[in-house]
Formats: sequence, structure tokens, C-alpha cells
Amino acid sequence: MKILAMYLPQFHRVKENDEWWGEGFTDWVTVRQAKPLSDDHRQPREPLGDNYYDLTDENTLRWQAELMKQYGIDGMCMYHYWFKDGRQILEKPAEILLNNKGIDMPFCFCWANETWARSWSALQGKNSWACKYEKEGSKGEKAILLEQQYGSKDAWKKHFEYLLPFFEDKRYIRVNDKPVFMFYISYKISRLEEMTDYWQELAVEHGLSGIYFIGAFAENTVDGILDEKMVPAPATALKLSLKGKKSTLFTDYSSVWENILNNNVNSTNVTYEALVDYDDTPRRGDKGNVLVGATPELFEKYLTLLLKKNSMSGSEFTFINAWNEWGEGMYLEPDTVNGTRYLEAVKSARENYKNVFCSTPVQAVTEGLTQLGQDKDSMYFEYLEKWMTLRDRAYSISEYFKENKIEKIALYGFGMFTKHLSAELENSEVHIEYIFDRQWRGSLRGIDGTECIPYDGSIDAVIVCSFFYFDDIYHTLKNAGYNNIISLRAIIEEKL
Repeated sequence: MKILAMYLPQFHRVKENDEWWGEGFTDWVTVRQAKPLSDDHRQPREPLGDNYYDLTDENTLRWQAELMKQYGIDGMCMYHYWFKDGRQILEKPAEILLNNKGIDMPFCFCWANETWARSWSALQGKNSWACKYEKEGSKGEKAILLEQQYGSKDAWKKHFEYLLPFFEDKRYIRVNDKPVFMFYISYKISRLEEMTDYWQELAVEHGLSGIYFIGAFAENTVDGILDEKMVPAPATALKLSLKGKKSTLFTDYSSVWENILNNNVNSTNVTYEALVDYDDTPRRGDKGNVLVGATPELFEKYLTLLLKKNSMSGSEFTFINAWNEWGEGMYLEPDTVNGTRYLEAVKSARENYKNVFCSTPVQAVTEGLTQLGQDKDSMYFEYLEKWMTLRDRAYSISEYFKENKIEKIALYGFGMFTKHLSAELENSEVHIEYIFDRQWRGSLRGIDGTECIPYDGSIDAVIVCSFFYFDDIYHTLKNAGYNNIISLRAIIEEKL
């Protein structure tokens, strides 16, 4: 099993970013200027030793290569940007690496095949990572910054010829002597099979054994076009509709990892991506997404399970998102809070995988993964079916609140039923004032979820959306002064 980290080559100045987002702009600007949204929201994230590096400095690449090796990471999967007519951006770090053979950094490319557009644009599938930094009056400017078009054989040949010196480099990562190349959004390439077949021909003509193609977002791609499929890690597991509230989406870290570990794509040779953490509020402000509850210890636990899952899925790779996505909170690089603990977690997970899982019968590991969410899944589907029966009878949960003169509520628990209830109440007279949970480490109202906030009179009831440990939750809320504590499960049962 090879562990590869996704690598963002953005941390250096380019004329396009100067023009679009302001002179001297890199993602470090977003990272430095990030603001916390509550007392428990950890922003800004700060690199250890004030290391706001420049990726055009080859010494930075040397430092990253040494760190990678020290903690058991086998290589970097570098984002590669190639647009219409061969237009490039952010290519310099890879070219510096190519020209400095002494930097021991194995690498491969992931073609980030998206159109870049201003964030306010209605364009579908845009890359809008700098939405906080729109220049004043920019809405009158051209929406598309860099357009992604794939062309035909002439364009494909030009692209291949640029990639060839990298493919020939001894440090380039290979499978069966074939250089690895990933498509980030495979389904957007309408002539994918024709393009990959042509590149295979060109590779053989130039003395290579071929190319090993991996496709992300490729679940619906016909088997055989790609050598392997990569399932990207979701940054969020649910979406909540909160009336009158900021649109920040908070999601429990473990729920996302359960999604990753329980996901099964019906295809051969599949690898599932690991997620370090996630918080894109430096880029998106209060319209961002935040994972809560991430720790190096949990990351080690889940990564260990994922290494085995990927080996059982027919892959020799596990991709980690990411090495240095500081603007989205996805990074292994040392910071001022955790130091090198996430890197140490990778090293420990590798050792756990070797020492435990490699000598564990496949059946036992499969049972362990299945058990992770088995009990919750069983109850979830049972009550989802009951809820759908109520909907078939044209009954909405909002009617229960109306019957009991409940207008303002808090929701307890971050899970799928919270999502469904939030959506059902969106167009009703019931207002969701806030949401909290014992595992909650951030809040829409500054709630510290390790202890419930005292009742302040702003709500009529707390609706407990968690179907487990209701008695414990009830007593916690009761001790904090809440009186009207209602189980969503009980509402469904009563009305059915």
C-alpha cells in the first residue's frame, strides 16, 4: 500500500492571481486573514514556525520531501492545471521539481480539469475558491477566468508532450512501469475513452509501457476505460436549512469518516480517499463548511481502517486529502496547535496496517468495517420507512408543532434525521434557532457542546434527533434548565 498526499501548488505569486484577486495574492492571504465564527472555531490556522513558504523556492520542496519521507508518505499527487489551448497556471513548482533531480520527492499528477470562474457566476461546475476576495465592481467583468476545453487529437498531443518529461522522470510514480495520471472530474470529459486510448498510443511510441489512468468522480464511468477509480472523500455528510441564520454548514468529523468507510462502489480496482480535516471558511467566510471533532487520534484510527479497505478493493494506493490545502483546513503539514501529530498519525496508521491488518483474516476485517455503522443503519432505515409512511398520508412533522403551539425549536444531534427534519420544516412556521450536540466543538450561537448551554428562554422545545442514548441526553438537557424535551422518534411513533 502506497500513501500519496494531494498537493496544492498554489503558494507562489502568479500574474493571474495578482490581476484577479489583488497584488501578491496566494492562498496564504486567505489563511492569514481568516476569522473565527464562534469562540470554539479555530481560525486562523497557523503553520508551525511561521512557515508561510514560497513554492518557487527549491528549499521548500526539499523540506517537504524530507518531511514526507520521515513520516511514511510515499509521494505527492500534485494538482496539474491545463486549460483551453494549452493555457497553464501554477505549473512552476512541478517544473522546479523536474529540474532538481536531487529532491527526493516521488510524485504524480492529478489534472484538476475544472473551469475557473468568479464565485458570483451562475456557471455550473466552477472553481470558486477565492469568493471572499472578489474585487469591488468585479461583477461587471468576465465571469470565466480560465476555460476548460478538451479539444481533439492535436490538443491531446500537445498536452501529452508537455507531460512526457515528467513521465520519464525516475521519481514519477508508476504501476507496472506505467506512469500514474489522475483525472480529477472524469465524468466531464465526454471523449475520455478516445483521449486515453490516444495517450496510450503516444506513450508506447515514446518508449513508455503505457499510462496507468486513475479517475476521480468516475463511479459511472464504464469499467475498462480507466485502470482504477478514486472515490473522493466528502467534505460534508449533511446539509441543514436554518431560517434566518448564517449559512455555515457544520458537520461531525466521525460521521464523514463513517460515510467513507461504509461506501462501496460496485467496480473493480477502487480506492477511497482519506480526509485529514476540513474548514473552508478562510475562502468562503460564513458561507463555508466546517468539520468538528477532528483529532490526530481519530484520523489515525480511521486511516488504519481505510488502508485495509483500499487493499481489499484492489488498489495499492491510498490518497490523503491533503498535504497543504491550508485554505480548506486539509493539511498534514505542521501547525501551531498540533505540530507534527497528523504526520505522526499517518506513520502510526501505516504501522498499524502492517502489524495488525496484514495478518488479520479478510473476513474479520470485513466484519469490523460492517459493524461500524450496522446498528445505526438498521434503526435509521426502520424509522425512515415510518416517516415516509407519514408523508404518504400527507402528514408533516410541522403539524405536530402547530398542534402543540411550538414555534421556535432547537435540534439536538448532527445526523441524517436532522437533515431530513430541517428540510421538512423549511417552508413551515417553525423556526430552528440553533443545533447542538455533546460532540459539538463549534456552534451557530457559540455553544460549547461538551456541556449543554443553560436554557435562556429563546425556544419552545428541544427536538432530540439522535435515536441513541435518549435518556442520557434528556438528563443533560434537563439539568441545563430545558423543560420541553421531545424525541423525534417518539413523534414519529405517536403519529404513525
